[in-house]
Amino acid sequence: MQKKGTLFLGMAALLLAGTGVSAAGTAPEVSFGGQYRINSYTLMDKDGAGNIAASRLRIRQNIDLKFSEEFSTHIQFNIGHITEGIGNHTSNTSGSDNLGNAVNTRGVTVGLRHAVLKYKFSDAAILVAGLVPVSDKFGDTLFSSDWDFNPLAYALLGNTGAIDYRVAWFKVAENGEVDETPAAKTMNDIDGYLLDLGGDLGVAKVGVMGLLIQTPNAAADGYEGNSWVGIRGDGSTSGLGWHLSLVNSNVKKTPIGTTDDASGIQLLAKVDGKAGSLGWGVLALNSSGDKGNKGFISPQTLYGGQGYWGKTGILNIQGPTDTGMDANMLRTDNSGLGLMTIQANVSSPLMVNLGGYLGAGWYQANQEDGAGNKDIGTDIYAEVKYSFPNSPLALQAGVDIASLGKAAPNSGGKTRTATAVFTRLQAEF
Repeated sequence: MQKKGTLFLGMAALLLAGTGVSAAGTAPEVSFGGQYRINSYTLMDKDGAGNIAASRLRIRQNIDLKFSEEFSTHIQFNIGHITEGIGNHTSNTSGSDNLGNAVNTRGVTVGLRHAVLKYKFSDAAILVAGLVPVSDKFGDTLFSSDWDFNPLAYALLGNTGAIDYRVAWFKVAENGEVDETPAAKTMNDIDGYLLDLGGDLGVAKVGVMGLLIQTPNAAADGYEGNSWVGIRGDGSTSGLGWHLSLVNSNVKKTPIGTTDDASGIQLLAKVDGKAGSLGWGVLALNSSGDKGNKGFISPQTLYGGQGYWGKTGILNIQGPTDTGMDANMLRTDNSGLGLMTIQANVSSPLMVNLGGYLGAGWYQANQEDGAGNKDIGTDIYAEVKYSFPNSPLALQAGVDIASLGKAAPNSGGKTRTATAVFTRLQAEF
């Protein structure tokens, strides 16, 4: 199944390349990129959900066509997660093998992740439209294309010489067309509007963002306006890279199921540096919390997203641990109760083609939950990575140990230890 799917994509792209013609009368330039990976893990969750283990294959295949210096297209297919392939099953129901054993006959799913039209008027005006990967500039704490924030969007971006800008409209969710009437009260579209401006002051790159996400309020036959305003600075001083940002949120009660509106702030500070061959980093984040989940709310809580914003592997996720362990994962808002965390990491080459990474973090809620708990816990992540010579292929393996407090996600009011052992074999190109 996997080989046939990949072969089909390649043949389709070659057909496009052979028959498509640019404005100049020549075939477009074709390039391929992608990500082929196998994640395997065992999660031992003492006094929690028990032990689970899985291996999953995922393929992301890109096809890029360049018709001219002005116009290009990009698509990305997502194939998986594939957990079995016995008998080339195509249905979504369970069945049995020739020995009478129960098997999972879930079919292989193929989805369209990106589909981008890009036209460059000039460096100051570039139009992108379609299923567009969109990331924030606030450490992946608000929205991230790495974590599937690829909405149907129109965006104009560019550099005017003094200012970098992005202005965009995007559709996060759409109910339908014919039944979107006040009488039917099915107005559950979610629309977003983004304005992001940045400039270089020499000592630092600074920026400001305004984001509005409209969510439905069926009771009032209208829409709620949920807004975020953020400022940021990024720079390098004496060999140290740094990021500092502040975001204010104002979210209406309907999207988060509370009886009152929620508002708050998020402060993020990061510093990264090197000492010889040793790399290191420190991250501190504080988001305000309030009773009734009325503190800072990230846009990710509205649409169910996430981001690679931290340095550990259970309470926040790294690439090798982002499959099957999501139940313990925190967003930066901690569902409106607020979050305080300090995290650090070190990385170093260990030998030729082999590197090591160690991350650690401490987490605490800023507001007690309904049972009076604030302790979320600590998380330690250790990984080695072997890069195969003359290829984009790499093998990662490691362990993560999280000591989880009573305020950790899905704690059930208990303290426990979650330990994950994992590998990831991945080619990214």
